[in-house]
Amino acid sequence: MINPALHSFEPVLDMDDPPPLRKTIRVSDNARTPAYILGWMVPGYHLDSLEFNGHKYEYTASAYMVVVVKPLFEAAFPEAEAHPRALSGMDHVVIYLTMNTPERVWLDKLTAQRRQEMVQWMMQTLKLRIEPKWYRVAWDHTMLPRYREAWPEDTFHAAPIANYSPASMGSR
Repeated sequence: MINPALHSFEPVLDMDDPPPLRKTIRVSDNARTPAYILGWMVPGYHLDSLEFNGHKYEYTASAYMVVVVKPLFEAAFPEAEAHPRALSGMDHVVIYLTMNTPERVWLDKLTAQRRQEMVQWMMQTLKLRIEPKWYRVAWDHTMLPRYREAWPEDTFHAAPIANYSPASMGSR
């Protein structure tokens, strides 16, 4: 069921200003907090373009994160209780650290400095061009403005989305 109050929640939040856990009741109007994701949107071809130890790897985005990134991430951050993941869209990939679910506690337990080190490692290792943010669902639409700033050469997303309006998001 679509949250009727979805658009009363901020579409984008800074990493250091996390949303409440999903489905938390907001006291002022009893609205349930929607899903948010902490991460980045990149072109679909981006992960395939990266090289590690002189090799390029061609996996689905989710497999890439498990096979290639997870071992590197775990070596750099042995205290992390989870690893970065990916969701594939038709033409883009969302790389994320966590969502606003109870599982995010592993990230919340880290110091701000350690979280920042993790972000910098992710940005450097995966050649990500912008800092991550908390993006409200639907992630593709809330991420697109910053995506266009970071990836202006990706012509698929260069044009505005036809018939997009915040009101149309409630029907997805």
